[in-house]
Amino acid sequence: MVNRFLHCYLLNAQSIVNKLSELHHLLYVENCDMVFITETFLQEYVGNGFLDPSAMFNILRKDRQDGKGGGVCAIVKGDIYVTPVLSSTYGS
Repeated sequence: MVNRFLHCYLLNAQSIVNKLSELHHLLYVENCDMVFITETFLQEYVGNGFLDPSAMFNILRKDRQDGKGGGVCAIVKGDIYVTPVLSSTYGS
């Protein structure tokens, strides 16, 4: 077994859509393994392809369903196995 350190970032974006170039820099230049984003402000019409145009990552997100703001997202390198777990508190 090989020990591996993970390169991770946590961002409070307050709208990730207007910061896509910075996100892409973290993913593709800084070579992050995981990026966790709060306050994404994403809506369902913003597809995951905008976040990861090279399709190298698993994207798990929970957009706010009502109102403006909110939302969270985890972007995890494709070779890291992830399993989404739904909380009964927040629904699916």
